[in-house]
Amino acid sequence: MKIAAVSLVVVLALGSVAYADWVRASSVQDWVTDNLDGTWTYRYELSNDSYWVGDNLPETGTAPVIVDWELPYFPDAQITDIRVPLFNGEFDPGWEYTIEDIGVANVITGWGGVAAWQTPGDAWYQGPTSPYTTVGQVLHWYADFDDNRRPFVLFPSDSLYGFGFTAPFEPTDAPYQASWSNLPVRTGDPLFPGGVPGSPLTLGGARVVPLPSAALMGLGLLGVLGAAVRLRRRKAA
Repeated sequence: MKIAAVSLVVVLALGSVAYADWVRASSVQDWVTDNLDGTWTYRYELSNDSYWVGDNLPETGTAPVIVDWELPYFPDAQITDIRVPLFNGEFDPGWEYTIEDIGVANVITGWGGVAAWQTPGDAWYQGPTSPYTTVGQVLHWYADFDDNRRPFVLFPSDSLYGFGFTAPFEPTDAPYQASWSNLPVRTGDPLFPGGVPGSPLTLGGARVVPLPSAALMGLGLLGVLGAAVRLRRRKAA
């Protein structure tokens, strides 16, 4: 189910009409499967939902491009089997993953050091005592440009499936953020079922922030897809 992004995104003007005429948006759809053995499998699809609203065709090189994204990482979640996408089960689109420390940038992996959901004023900031505000690490998936690779970066209308991991905890809500080439990061909606493993540290006081009233106009009801699988699409704020 695709949710209208118009009320959830803000046009970002960077001193250029070409950039200002792009509406920048991302989404993450996730499937969480109960393996019935005390573990859950988490699968994610990342999409670039940006679109052009200018009167003329966009200039070459101005499209907003997603090059990495992050989820909060809690070490007690016991995440294993972290996966990156494969095309047709074999072709490597050039993505890797690392566990990164918040506040410490990593130029090699493109991690900027900032988890925007921890910043007061961000749409998905959940208060100073929320575990998502105090968590010290992120799971960082990134397009790897090392070794002369040409990774599959996400241009508008592109999607990439195959991110995921396994964990011994059922899901709970969480924010995510997408990172863009030459543009600031942007957080996403944590309100739908699924998300990240609900470990003790994750659940230590986490709360879900209410949707802004304007965003409620764009949302429909999400149907139940069965006891074993929960589905979510999370939109960027």
